[in-house]
Amino acid sequence: MIVTFTGPSGVGKTTVRRTLVESDPRRFVALPMVTTRLPKPGDDGEYIYVSQEEFDRMNAQGEFSSSTRLPGKEERWYGYRKEEIDYALRDDMTPLLVTDEIMLRRLREDLDVHSVGLLPPGESLMEMLFVLHERMKLRGRDSEEEIRDRLKNAHEDIALLQHDQMLFDNVLVNDDLAVTVSRLRDRLR
Repeated sequence: MIVTFTGPSGVGKTTVRRTLVESDPRRFVALPMVTTRLPKPGDDGEYIYVSQEEFDRMNAQGEFSSSTRLPGKEERWYGYRKEEIDYALRDDMTPLLVTDEIMLRRLREDLDVHSVGLLPPGESLMEMLFVLHERMKLRGRDSEEEIRDRLKNAHEDIALLQHDQMLFDNVLVNDDLAVTVSRLRDRLR
């Protein structure tokens, strides 16, 4: 089984994934995503950086289980390599992947996926966006303009999580990291 994490920027997908791996490294493995975007401080081994030409070649040769283009100023492509997923599964590990909606839908077509949607805390959309804004400012990876762009996309991500529940096996509010990880571990037994 593969576990995916989907949600808006700043909701804690990577942090939840990293904490799950740290809690049981013999069971969980965080696979890096291949991307055409430039490295940023704090990426922490999350990505394998390639040129657009290399990404296109890999995609044409069917090396990805799923890939997608994310909107923004620069064209950015992301994908997970089939070989890495297959290797982890053969080794009786549970691959943990961070996805967007498109990647998640493609992965679910061919693989055994347990999909986790993560929402920020808040009673209203404005409260949720405020929490995301504060988290992104705290992590210090994005400019204010990039944060504004990410918050625009967050509207769609939150709407997906609230209205397309059939796409997700679990939707959790990531208010407290320890509680979120504990709930996930219980559900992934």
